[in-house]
Amino acid sequence: MAYKIFSRLLILAAFCSVVGVAMAADVQVPCIADNVFCGHSSEHNLNCGGRSLLRLKGYQGILGFKFDMSKVAGAKVDGGTFKVFCVRMSGTAKPPLTINVKISTIGHDWVEGNGNYTEVKGASTYDYPSGPNGPLGKWADKDYNGQGRHGLMINVEDAVNGNNGSILNSEFDVMTFDVGKWTNEVELRAELVQALVDGKAYGIALWQSDVSKNIDIASKEEAGGAHAAVLIVHTSKFSVEPGGKLASMWGDLKDRR
Repeated sequence: MAYKIFSRLLILAAFCSVVGVAMAADVQVPCIADNVFCGHSSEHNLNCGGRSLLRLKGYQGILGFKFDMSKVAGAKVDGGTFKVFCVRMSGTAKPPLTINVKISTIGHDWVEGNGNYTEVKGASTYDYPSGPNGPLGKWADKDYNGQGRHGLMINVEDAVNGNNGSILNSEFDVMTFDVGKWTNEVELRAELVQALVDGKAYGIALWQSDVSKNIDIASKEEAGGAHAAVLIVHTSKFSVEPGGKLASMWGDLKDRR
């Protein structure tokens, strides 16, 4: 009799310690859109959503990535990591290259498009998130950085790097780029990733300041998607849901008294 009571107490202790206890989980979410927003005088109205390579090059090449967050919908976020795949370099960029970058959310929705340095109606460019007359209007409600280009005071730079409600991960994150390799994983702030999960941000922007360095990053179109940008979300989940299998087992044991 004493043995049975002791056994039931052990199971009850296990039940109480497991049900409702959070367990850390890392969830990789798929990249569903990417683009390079080109601020060069001859490229600012062109779309690059269909390109296999995205050139990271100062204001002349600001990268944008969207992710499907449905796997972590409603989750509480503890942070995350982000990395990209470097295909090639040119200009003054020599591998391996370690530089300061800025990683932020994007503060306005945008349309990927299928352009290859071409004009595509309704697709995002450096100037507009869905073309000059598109339904998404302008990148921001006002000029945040005082840096107009090509006759426009509002452009994509007003929706990244902390502007227009976007969240800057750090003033200076460090990334190492090497040809044919993934970059190091950059740790992302919980606030930044939570905004993506909650639908309050529209992807991740990647920026580096030097226009003399050409760093070509793989898009989701390159290598059949094998080198698409990687976002891993650090979140929490219940290891056993209340009223789940373990609770049922305890109920069965009580009925067998």
